[in-house]
Amino acid sequence: MVLALCACMFLSCACNMLKQLPEDASLLNSVTIETTDKAAVPQEELRAYLKQKPNKRILGLRFHLWLYNKANPDKKNRWNEWLRSNGEPPVVWDATLTDRTMEQIALYFEQKGYYHAAISSDVRHRRRPKVDLTYHIDPSWPYMVRRIQYDIADEAVRAHVLADTASSLLRCGMIFDSDVLKEERSRIRNYLMNHGYFGFSEYAVTYEADTVTPYRQVDLTLKISNMPETDAQGRTVTPPFPTYTVRQVTVNAELDYDNLFGQTSGTTRRQAPDTVRMDRYTFLMHPGFPVRPSTLAQSIFVVPDSMYRLSEADRTYRHLMNLQTFKLVNVQFSPVAGTPSPQLDMQINLLPFKMQHYGIEVEGTNSGGNIGGAVNLVYQHKSLFRHAETFDLKIITSLEAIHQEGIDFNSTYEYGVEAGITIPKLLLPFFHVEGFVRQYNPRTVISAQYNYQLRPDYERTIANINFAYHWSSGRFVSHTVRPIDVNFVRLPFLSDRFRTQIAGTYLENSYLNHMVFSGGYTFQWSNQQVAVEQPYFSYFRVNVESAGLLAHTLSSAFRSSHDKPYKVFGNAFSQFFKIDFDYRFYQTLNPKSRLVYRLAAAMGVPYGNSKSIPFERKYYAGGANSIRGWKVRTLGPGSYQDTIAQLYPNSTGDIKLEANVEYRFKLFWILEGALFLDVGNVWDYHRDEMRPGADFQFNRFTEEFAMSAGLGLRLDAKFFIFRTDMGFKLRDPAAEDRWHPVHDWHGLHDATLSIGIGYPF
Repeated sequence: MVLALCACMFLSCACNMLKQLPEDASLLNSVTIETTDKAAVPQEELRAYLKQKPNKRILGLRFHLWLYNKANPDKKNRWNEWLRSNGEPPVVWDATLTDRTMEQIALYFEQKGYYHAAISSDVRHRRRPKVDLTYHIDPSWPYMVRRIQYDIADEAVRAHVLADTASSLLRCGMIFDSDVLKEERSRIRNYLMNHGYFGFSEYAVTYEADTVTPYRQVDLTLKISNMPETDAQGRTVTPPFPTYTVRQVTVNAELDYDNLFGQTSGTTRRQAPDTVRMDRYTFLMHPGFPVRPSTLAQSIFVVPDSMYRLSEADRTYRHLMNLQTFKLVNVQFSPVAGTPSPQLDMQINLLPFKMQHYGIEVEGTNSGGNIGGAVNLVYQHKSLFRHAETFDLKIITSLEAIHQEGIDFNSTYEYGVEAGITIPKLLLPFFHVEGFVRQYNPRTVISAQYNYQLRPDYERTIANINFAYHWSSGRFVSHTVRPIDVNFVRLPFLSDRFRTQIAGTYLENSYLNHMVFSGGYTFQWSNQQVAVEQPYFSYFRVNVESAGLLAHTLSSAFRSSHDKPYKVFGNAFSQFFKIDFDYRFYQTLNPKSRLVYRLAAAMGVPYGNSKSIPFERKYYAGGANSIRGWKVRTLGPGSYQDTIAQLYPNSTGDIKLEANVEYRFKLFWILEGALFLDVGNVWDYHRDEMRPGADFQFNRFTEEFAMSAGLGLRLDAKFFIFRTDMGFKLRDPAAEDRWHPVHDWHGLHDATLSIGIGYPF
């Protein structure tokens, strides 16, 4: 049925493509760029200069053109207007726009140093009224920089610039690229502003290029001229650039938008703000201001009586914003008149958020095909103890309908409470870490959770205490260290039916009272930039976790018996080591479509006190964010056919391998579509004779990969994305005939529907 639907759509798009094409006009079918030097011609950059681009395609189909052509041009109604606004009109080939494109490409190559590039076009008219357009580019030889000289009027500026030539972007032998020259101007400007030259403009940096040289070579002169100004007598003078020091730093903690920018407020305050001096800074704030001066001073990097540096002002702004307490941070510098040497006054204006927030969250859940809902009461305070500590409290109540034969109850209940506090510094006793705090802007997170689950077959409580440090060591890199992560799991009740069914199986160990005392480290890297259209970006995450070392030490010190399992506070504790990584690559094909690739691998090894990894730490496959042809926790492990999982979908493993490819494309309005292919499985680390094929073996693990494909629909409401995916099994490692032939599909009966919030990866 799905294939028939796709075939009908393909034929409809193909037949409808030229429906509204004007007479004696040709549809621009394709645009190709060919070059004699591929290294000199970046395809992605050149396509930005195309004045005409073909209609966008989705899997080779001009879906948006088809949508546009569905509108009746002779009727004006909401339906036809909607079709036209969400569709795309046919791109009619225009010879004048082709000529303009060649002019723009020629200018681009001149800017890149190729002044003798040859640009031509080849227009091929096909039988049907369509045109294939090809641009031929011969860049020829570029102009190269032979010699670099400096002509700087100000001796002090000259000394600074020449001392930093090792960082210069200009090199003898480089291509004479105008973009590199612009970047060098900005670099010099930033460098000088970090050495006291407040207000230095990059327009003071100019270039002279002598191209009257043999073999297309350039003698380049970088010039920095003193800026002209008018003195008291009305004469034009060119004094040297002044270097500034910061006289004083004032933090203005006014509480309204008018005073934030120095405007006159229409309201009258009951009292003037207090003046507080601390660490050579002046704070103007009322007694009720939500953040103490000592916390603010920790985020200020500009020191009075020091040289002005742009980088210190930028770091101050970023650190104050990262406190997540202020709605707006405004940093201003004002030259001071009448001083013997150039000086600046710095003023930091702060506008805080509303400190307390209350809310109700309503969520829909879909766990293993069981539909449910949750209502959460949420409370947040952005500066609980007036040191910019963010306190979060959530009370959770949820209900889920279950579908299992032979069970008297038809619902499962869950109640819980979560509390956490984020502190904008490192809580490390006996260590002085002020320098680390100012450089890496770390956070300490302390959280506690308690969860009570009442299900038809068991009753379970889970308590968790977590202590973690977060910090960023670069623009794209973040770190998390969890020295303390304690989990207590208790099961006060198991039904006789459930206890009998899991007795002697791998699930039995997952439903015992236990404690997990672990620590871990997470490294995360992503070069995605918010609000920037990137052709490529990546994401990488690796996590390491070790459990039981400290608990084993405590148990060894106080236990009188050496019988296993060892216990701490009367609870058996788990011992295991885990490592997992997740890599994603995002490729933007055009503004309407993107390809996403994902590769994930994980392994956990139980040892010592544990025969298996605790259930909540195991890996699983299937579900909305994994192999979408299977429901969550119903795939694997390996090729083992788990009969218990048919009643209790808890198929898990110690090892996981997974790869996904997803093609995402925008349809119309807020609707997006997706096609995906998922491959992977989970395996046990230890071999179990009762579960043949469940363990990982190098000589057969590739034969036990499950594979599914499908299509999805997303609703992008900007602040959240609602997602539905329909997956079909292509290869089932537990089936006798592992490959599922297309002719054996029975429509939606073979499909698995997944519902989620946000993209799967």
